[in-house]
Amino acid sequence: RRLRKFEPLDLGALTITPVPLIHSKPTLGFCIEADGARLAYLTDTVGLPPATLEFLQGFRPDVLVLDCTHPPMEAAPRNHNDLSLALAICDELAAPRAFLTHLSHDLDAWLMENGANLPEGVVIANDDKTFVLE
Repeated sequence: RRLRKFEPLDLGALTITPVPLIHSKPTLGFCIEADGARLAYLTDTVGLPPATLEFLQGFRPDVLVLDCTHPPMEAAPRNHNDLSLALAICDELAAPRAFLTHLSHDLDAWLMENGANLPEGVVIANDDKTFVLE
């Protein structure tokens, strides 16, 4: 079955809703719901389209997995969030837990130099990171 933006796909107890993202190529994020728990997986994006932001505000994810490729930048990033934009999205969606992913070496180096003073509930994802969605 072909995926369509904002059209839920039910797979047993799991519901997956594709949402459009902002990238140089068509890219989708996924809102996943199971047993009342909600996760938004949004990688390969720079900011969020207004319709996606509105959908996510109603979806109210318990966990947000979000693209954060670049350290803070003066010029607007292309294709991927910088730390400032990613944190603004985290703040706007107010998910209790957020994992920043799709990191670059530049962001990694910036965090080592400047410290990772992230808001409560926001962490840098790392390889082999697992969590329970409840």
